[in-house]
Amino acid sequence: MSGNLDVVETIDAVVEYAGDAYGAGDGAKYLSHDCFCKLRLSIDETDQFDGAKKYLDALRSTDPRDDKARIEQTNGGLLKDSYVWILESPEFITWRDESESGRLLWIRGDPGKGKTMLLSGLINELQPLTRLDGAQNSNTISYFFCQATNSGLNNYTAILKGLIYLLAIQHPTVVSHLDDKHDKDHWNSEVSLERTFRKMVDDTTPGEIYLLVDALDECVKGLPLLLALISSMSSRAKWIVTSRNRCEIEELFGQTSSNVALSLELHGDSVSEAVNSYISYRTRQLADRKKLKKSTAEKIHDHLSQNAHGTFLWVALVCQRLERCRAWEIPSQLVQFPQGLNQLYAQMMDQIRESDSCDLYMSILAVATTVFRPLTFAELIAMESLNIDEETFPDLIVECGSFLTTKGNTVVFVHKSAKDFLLKESSNLLFRSGLAQHQYDLFQRCIAILQNLHKDMYGLFYPGVSLHEALRNCPNPDPLDNLKYACIFWADHMQEAYKLFVQGEIIDDFHGADTAHDFIVEKFLFWLEALALCQNLSTAMKALIILRDLLGVSIQTSHMSQNCL
Repeated sequence: MSGNLDVVETIDAVVEYAGDAYGAGDGAKYLSHDCFCKLRLSIDETDQFDGAKKYLDALRSTDPRDDKARIEQTNGGLLKDSYVWILESPEFITWRDESESGRLLWIRGDPGKGKTMLLSGLINELQPLTRLDGAQNSNTISYFFCQATNSGLNNYTAILKGLIYLLAIQHPTVVSHLDDKHDKDHWNSEVSLERTFRKMVDDTTPGEIYLLVDALDECVKGLPLLLALISSMSSRAKWIVTSRNRCEIEELFGQTSSNVALSLELHGDSVSEAVNSYISYRTRQLADRKKLKKSTAEKIHDHLSQNAHGTFLWVALVCQRLERCRAWEIPSQLVQFPQGLNQLYAQMMDQIRESDSCDLYMSILAVATTVFRPLTFAELIAMESLNIDEETFPDLIVECGSFLTTKGNTVVFVHKSAKDFLLKESSNLLFRSGLAQHQYDLFQRCIAILQNLHKDMYGLFYPGVSLHEALRNCPNPDPLDNLKYACIFWADHMQEAYKLFVQGEIIDDFHGADTAHDFIVEKFLFWLEALALCQNLSTAMKALIILRDLLGVSIQTSHMSQNCL
């Protein structure tokens, strides 16, 4: 702990301290002074491309078009009969036809009612009339799908970046609003992003501008700013947003006469008809895949229709589980599924508890529930220290009930309600030593994984290689594949653990600052290199600030303890 006071004083002291520990000569050769300057300013190195691509690269943390495609694929495709009813609803017609009284359409409803697929369907209906479908069109569309379980999709900054990204694709000339700034940290500034977004919307002419945002309630950071933005800009653009029934959203949207609210509960008959169409579609799929008799398919359809109660998600989960059954098992399994999402989740959890691999499945669910973004197969295998190939890993995820699914090589929750159930109803099963200890364990696992960091991870040999060149010559497989999450989020888990230890008044059991300090001394430059290759160098500043604050608290606590002796 002798270096702690140096670390606490300033971030520069940490840099110099770690550089000395690394070896001044090697540090000077391998990590240029320019890298230290970038760290102090919290600026990522960016690709040196021409024109608008610089800005698009800086903005593109995710492409909303890819997110839309993944969501539809996860739900078994987008069925037009499941959303077409909304096109004839009075609320949508008012939004579509009225120039003043319907600039914002707010679609609200309980979990599992199909809000996301409704919005996806509306995008499909509107997009052919916009420049996203062809430069000859005068209208513009931009959209974003929030996801509370993904730190890259659950905040105001990410939403603005996604909306700006699609606007810029359709109107390259609006890049002039992006000034000279195209580094990624500039685009992490809420003020800069909002100012740019407003300018782009104001100058995007002619035609209508359609802005659609799904799951406002899943914006866990900056929701008040997002609601204020939507309300203040409803006169310039036509918005469609969805959310669960939330009081704070209703209070703000209810203050403006140009807002139109569509409650799915008040359109229960239309939603039920849409769910029945979805049931017919999924039943046909199941019958074709399993080669079921007509009588069996009819029993499935009838049972689903009688028990769905207007909830798409319940139907999707039951059909997903029936797909794992043999054809002759389906009739007996079908009647065992309880009504209601929470009851179905509870049954899934009971089945996991009865499994011979219960501890493994519970551990995977616990990690998935508490990470800051969905993990790739390689990252989750590393976090769990599993001896398993990535090719067979999806089979393991299938065994975790139906709480999780896969998108490409990433493990995600089937729905936010699944994560909510685990946190509220099963936390005592997932976190047997308490949530604070679990977060501390995740931090420790991250640090253990990062012990694999070493000098020149990509075998570049020459330290002056540009980031673009380094990424273009990335080894296959990428040696950072299983390290990326730990590189970026280890300090967040340490901070979360500390907060929970403080809340539980068990701070004496927290030794994370010591572990983190040792890591910084031993692996600092290697960690910086890895962050640069992950295009996330600015994370270093955030992590060091967290470490500085926690070390300061640790030192003060230590001094207080000594004074009491």
